[in-house]
Amino acid sequence: MTKKQKCIKNIAKNKRNKVLNRYYKSTIKTSLKILLSIYKKNQENKEFISIITFFEALKVYFSILDKSVKKSIIHINNAANKKSKVVKLLNSF
Repeated sequence: MTKKQKCIKNIAKNKRNKVLNRYYKSTIKTSLKILLSIYKKNQENKEFISIITFFEALKVYFSILDKSVKKSIIHINNAANKKSKVVKLLNSF
């Protein structure tokens, strides 16, 4: 394979990976916003229904973090820090 062909393949691969990385990073941010909105609603109303939805959203958030670590999109320590911050919120629920 010549140098030019390899460069063309690398450019295509980088574009593909950029799209996937953006998807995972945006889903992490979106799911965190959902968690925080559920937490704020619970602080206002003290509803038990919101606790159940909080646990479901927490499960989704953790799975997205784990998948992004597995695909090397974020570092494992970064994911651990994000998880611990959410667990602190959970303890104050």
